[in-house]
Amino acid sequence: MIDPDNTFTRHLTSGNFLAGLAVGAVATFVLTNPAVQRAIFRTAAKSADLVRSGVAEARERFHDAEAEIHMESEAGSETS
Repeated sequence: MIDPDNTFTRHLTSGNFLAGLAVGAVATFVLTNPAVQRAIFRTAAKSADLVRSGVAEARERFHDAEAEIHMESEAGSETS
């Protein structure tokens, strides 16, 4: 039987201890399992590639908009 007045056993059954235990177990599994590490790094690389592609597309759209504005301003100054 667990003594409710014993602070040690109260801390062992607290939510913080159990959450820390779970986080430690997951961290140990990830750090020691090569297959999990490979999957995490592959996912990170794919995500980084997706972000780079998105940035390149946004840059291209920005340059297209600049070119349109430049062409419109040149066309407006020619007709005046």
